[in-house]
Amino acid sequence: MLVRDALRLGFAGSTAVARDLVAADEGLRRPVSTSRRIAIVQAHGGAGATTATAGVASVLAGRRPTGVLAIDAGHGGASLAAACGIDQPLAWADGRARTAGIARADQARAALPRTRDGLAVLGDGSASAPWPPQPRTWREVVDPVGRFFDVVLTDWGVRGADELAVVASDHHVVVVVARADRADAERGVALAWHLATTEQRAPTVVLLLVDVGGTGGPSATPAREALAEHAVTVRTVPYDPALGAGAASPGTDVRTAFSTLGAHLLTLACDPHAALTAGDAA
Repeated sequence: MLVRDALRLGFAGSTAVARDLVAADEGLRRPVSTSRRIAIVQAHGGAGATTATAGVASVLAGRRPTGVLAIDAGHGGASLAAACGIDQPLAWADGRARTAGIARADQARAALPRTRDGLAVLGDGSASAPWPPQPRTWREVVDPVGRFFDVVLTDWGVRGADELAVVASDHHVVVVVARADRADAERGVALAWHLATTEQRAPTVVLLLVDVGGTGGPSATPAREALAEHAVTVRTVPYDPALGAGAASPGTDVRTAFSTLGAHLLTLACDPHAALTAGDAA
């Protein structure tokens, strides 16, 4: 899909976007030595983290035949499985039983529901009880199976400070998602700054500003200025009226944003400085 989009845009004259898609395609396919873990957290409710997680996970899965796993651990009512197009999701509590004793990658992929792109998804949203899973429970379920996937992305929703500290220590990269509206973007900057500077083991942090309702302002530039000295990168996702109207897939601008973001996150996750301490990830 990315290569076809790049060719179509190149012939249409959008050479800059075509170059971005080609570069993103290379980044999405880069080899990894061990499983990379990426956390997505929200600075506030309704920031679009579930849609972003589904979008990034889907483009990664489409370019990585060796496996991508998306996990729903969010507080909100939005279902990651539904956003990914899974009709019969696997409940969180059932995941532990279904993946017990797995010893091979093919067993791990067969145990979990998957999309047409091959994306494996664990969790059925707020239908599970108890919900949401706590970070330590997440480790108990994910550690045995996550090691068989190149990339594991978890939608954590909105979390408190104590839980965020655990999440930060268990992932290579943490993405803070906030709406692009000024006040919400400032909340995102504050949380990204906190994670990058005050956690005992500061993770690699990315701030993602999403224009959810077409009301986002020019918040990316001041956010970059505020976070520049803390090595926090700022990415954006434009407003997509098709998604807002319930479309099954985003338009070209949002697909490009998800593709370039996925490549960027994988590059950061593969940086040796982002590696978890030996033994932290099974």
